[in-house]
Amino acid sequence: MQKDKLNFKIMNNQDQACSFCIGLTKLFNKNSFESIWALPEAVGKGYCKRIVIQPLCEMVIYDMTFYEDISLFQSQNQSWYTLDFSLGEDTRGHVCLKERMLENKGCGIVIGRRDNSTFNYQAHKRYYGMTIYMHSESLTCFIRNDSIRHLFIKSLDSLPYLYKNKTPLCMTCILHDILHCRYPNDLKIMYLEAKIMELLAVYMEFTSYENTKTSHSLKHSKEDIDSLYKAKKILDEDVVFPPTLNKLAKLVCLNEYKLKNGFKELFGMPVHAYVIDKRLEIARQLMASKRLRVTEVALLVGYSDSSHFASKFRKKYGMNPSEYLKCHI
Repeated sequence: MQKDKLNFKIMNNQDQACSFCIGLTKLFNKNSFESIWALPEAVGKGYCKRIVIQPLCEMVIYDMTFYEDISLFQSQNQSWYTLDFSLGEDTRGHVCLKERMLENKGCGIVIGRRDNSTFNYQAHKRYYGMTIYMHSESLTCFIRNDSIRHLFIKSLDSLPYLYKNKTPLCMTCILHDILHCRYPNDLKIMYLEAKIMELLAVYMEFTSYENTKTSHSLKHSKEDIDSLYKAKKILDEDVVFPPTLNKLAKLVCLNEYKLKNGFKELFGMPVHAYVIDKRLEIARQLMASKRLRVTEVALLVGYSDSSHFASKFRKKYGMNPSEYLKCHI
């Protein structure tokens, strides 16, 4: 098992005795289930928390602000994959992966294999996020279906996948649940494992079409199918304020007829119904994780009329949103 360890190393080429690098490396070498480390006062303010979920799966939650610009080089075992989530609205980050510079402005995601990376942190900027490290063998525990797992690995082995826009709200709700997990010890491990599986499922929903779209026996060209998946991605990124059908058709270079019929055939429901379904799922997650009032949730997912929202929610989940909320208080 020693060769399969994360072997996390971080270096500052400008300062071989960098207290931040030394402290973070020690954090990754601890054997405890959960460890937290505060940034040295001379370097900045904030913390890094490491949670070992399984021997081959761990998580780091960080909230850091540096007093001076700093550039860090990180290396890790190539058998490990990383899922990086930037959480703060004011977060800024630059990361160089596989000789490709990526800029992450605000909430975003970088997912892939990260053996050697360079991170450039700016002074007085907040860096708030979460990184999940997963060994290739741990994917067998989280993704039991062989074809889905192979598809997932294939997507990770390609260039890092970057959401340049904000993290999808449905994924943000899962991350919120992880950050505010109230369970102790073994129950916490079970809970975090379940949430990671949920994150992987949501990620696969966004990316799996690259290898499955050609298997559809649809009477559409490859270009039309690409456009339909692009339309779905546009809706997924903002179901609260989605474009009109006419504007969506123009954005994906399809006429409205092809968009309406092709979308229903490919995804099993019309565009409007898909948006409603996504809104209600996000509403359910918000009520479960943030304990917001029904009227607040309704507004957040695009419903100005809370009674109309309640009717749609009851139709999908079989209970009123107020009843659902009581179950999660």
